[in-house]
Amino acid sequence: MDAPKESQGISFLPTLLEKPQKEHEYLYWEFHDQKGRQDIRTGNWKGVRLKMTDNPNAPIELYDLNKDLGEENNIADKHLDIVKRIDGYMKEAHQESDRYKFDYEVK
Repeated sequence: MDAPKESQGISFLPTLLEKPQKEHEYLYWEFHDQKGRQDIRTGNWKGVRLKMTDNPNAPIELYDLNKDLGEENNIADKHLDIVKRIDGYMKEAHQESDRYKFDYEVK
């Protein structure tokens, strides 16, 4: 059965039936405390944008979670193509909210 059109999720029924599971292209989350933060997980890559409440284009840190689960070695400068893709995902996934706004969104 397909998910309803208004849903952004993927059914976990195949997992319960031990069948191949469709995966999201990426997972996105954001926080408005500590001057704002956005995170993207795509495959083994994790992109992190810190202190972005007044700068939606703050630098993105990049981590290869296969080799660096503790996110200790920012390798963004070595993978500019992946950073660019993650930046696009962040812009695509972020939605302005009436309740929570980053400083750059307040007009």
